[in-house]
Parts: sequence; structure tokens; C-alpha cells
Amino acid sequence: ERWILARLRNMQFFSVEEAAERLGRMLGIAIDWQSLEAFLPAGLTDPARRRSAIAATFVAGLQLAKDGQIELRQSERFGPIHLRKRTEQQ
Repeated sequence: ERWILARLRNMQFFSVEEAAERLGRMLGIAIDWQSLEAFLPAGLTDPARRRSAIAATFVAGLQLAKDGQIELRQSERFGPIHLRKRTEQQ
């Protein structure tokens, strides 16, 4: 238990705010549906940091969808999540 707590204290988590900024920048150049994982930071080799980035990006995506800025879709249960920028016509 102490080992887990020590590891968590030393781990650098990704914030939802950072993920929202990254999504906003990348959605400006994305044309069509993209996998949520396409919006993760490059070079994530540590599995725990990757999970943190996925969670933060997912939560940021939910907030942006709630705000009407993006659309989310998932075609099957436990399948990949895709997103795209919401356009004026939608």
C-alpha cells in the first residue's frame, strides 16, 4: 500500500484543462472523425501516464461535447471513441 501511495505522489498526471487545450488546438486542423487516441500527447511510453492522458482527454471531450463544440460517437460498446469539431450546419 505504501508503495502505491509513493508512486502516485511521484506521478505526473495530465489535467483535464491541458487536454481541453490540446483538443482545441488539434480540432482546428482535424477535418473528419478522429479517434480519441489521436489527440493524446506524443511519446507516451509509461502505461500509467497513458491512462492518465486518455482519462483527461475523455473528460475534456465530454465537456466540449456538452458545450456544443464537438461531437462524440462510439459505434459499439467498449469500442473506440471518435470525435470531430461541430460545424455551424450541425
